[in-house]
Amino acid sequence: MVTISALVVLSFSTNLFGVIISAIMYGIGFGSAQPSLQAATLRLVSSQRTGVANASYSTGADLGIGLGAIILGWVSQYSNFHVLFTVSAVSVTLSLLMSTFFVKRSLKNKDFSPQNTGSLASKSG
Repeated sequence: MVTISALVVLSFSTNLFGVIISAIMYGIGFGSAQPSLQAATLRLVSSQRTGVANASYSTGADLGIGLGAIILGWVSQYSNFHVLFTVSAVSVTLSLLMSTFFVKRSLKNKDFSPQNTGSLASKSG
């Protein structure tokens, strides 16, 4: 939500103060989301598949940054920065809704009892 708010603030910003506030908010939002999403990704797989899940997550993040830059470059070419950052905010909102729906549903169906998590604590007993 903080990242979405930062993009909305940036889309309506007309001076340096608005840009700085937006940058601080975006840093807080992205800095909180990145490790949370990675942790959720790793919780969805067995301990034997964490390497694959981590690599897939990193690849998806890099791909999103690269494709996002290309797509938003086209948006900025045919419109203005207000539209660009509004499209970005909508994109983050849709991503948040989709990930919340799919991750919550997947985590709800997953068994996190100690014998199924493969944790060291369950193996030491």
